[in-house]
Amino acid sequence: MRWYEPDEHGLVEWHDWLAERPKVIRDMATRFPPWEVFTLLDTRQRVFVVKYVEHLDKRRRPTGEGSMVVAVREGLNGPLFHERDVAGITADMLEPARDDA
Repeated sequence: MRWYEPDEHGLVEWHDWLAERPKVIRDMATRFPPWEVFTLLDTRQRVFVVKYVEHLDKRRRPTGEGSMVVAVREGLNGPLFHERDVAGITADMLEPARDDA
């Protein structure tokens, strides 16, 4: 399920952006592109990714791990107490959203 459809120009820019990113970001972004809708497993809310984060150690060196920031919006979930962005989301916390959910 997609919340928007990227055009040809957008896809070219996306692939250019991906090529310049660290492997952990490329892997997350390829699996969880920003135009796709996912279900946050613990709350069953529909979300989309707004940011990919490479984790760093105390000396600011990459750890090889990453997480995402996802957006929870009324347009995907119906009435909400408040819309918000949620940080620290890992791949095991998301699944592809179904159109009929």
